[in-house]
Order: sequence, then C-alpha cells, then structure tokens
Amino acid sequence: MGWIGWTAQEALATPVPLVELALEGRTDMLTTIYGDGKSKGKGRGKKVTAKSFKAFADRHNRGLAKG
Repeated sequence: MGWIGWTAQEALATPVPLVELALEGRTDMLTTIYGDGKSKGKGRGKKVTAKSFKAFADRHNRGLAKG
C-alpha cells in the first residue's frame, strides 16, 4: 500500500474499513506535519489535541467493530 508502509499481503488481508482508517490517519499525520497547503505562515497544520486523538481512536474502534 505504498505510503502507508504495508506489504501487498498485509493490505489484501485487511478489511476495507481498516484500510480507509489507515489512509485517513496517514493523511491526518502528513497534514499535521506539513500543513494543508492553504494556510500561509509558519504554522505546521492543525494541532493534535487529546480531543482530536480521542476522535481518531473512536473512529478506529468503530472500524474494528464493523470488520
């Protein structure tokens, strides 16, 4: 799965909702590090907070429950 860092075997053995969560997580991480390309200045994108991390964990857990 290229930039997620998974082998083809891992990606094919993973339920689609979990692949989607992994892609979303990688996108969030890259946006946090490099910004969204829209804002100007020295900011590094959105700030990761306990609330945003909990929201990510909740989405991940829902994906596990569905799979």
